[in-house]
Amino acid sequence: MGVLPDALRAPVLAARRRLGASTDALSQLALAEFLASGAYDRSVRGLRARYRARRERFEAVVAERLPDARVSGLAAGIQCLLELPRGVSEARVVAEASARGVRTLGLADYAADGSVGAAAPAIVVGIGAPREHRFEAAIGALADAVDAVASQY
Repeated sequence: MGVLPDALRAPVLAARRRLGASTDALSQLALAEFLASGAYDRSVRGLRARYRARRERFEAVVAERLPDARVSGLAAGIQCLLELPRGVSEARVVAEASARGVRTLGLADYAADGSVGAAAPAIVVGIGAPREHRFEAAIGALADAVDAVASQY
């Protein structure tokens, strides 16, 4: 059973030969069983529910503690944007969060030229990264960092 369209088969095989990439048979068989058994689908459904709950919890903390900030981005996935209150520096929030043990990046860090046009200052928040037992502390420390920087304005 092939998963590539016929038109892509030859170029992909040529690239694999050039790069020396191969996957062992045991890994391929394990993946095939994982898919065929339905375990993959169950895993994805469980992760979606977990990350949805984390996103909702993060949104609740922002609404409660940072009323001038806003969570944006797709509601699915493991990252979102925290749009900062007007005038608050992305770089200063990133530095303050780092000092509190939370690693994040400003939205401008994702732009090739360091700018994001007319977009409001924002930080990229990885809600999937903290371990379950550290999640509440991590989002609390991030809210503290934003609040500390915002209070300087």
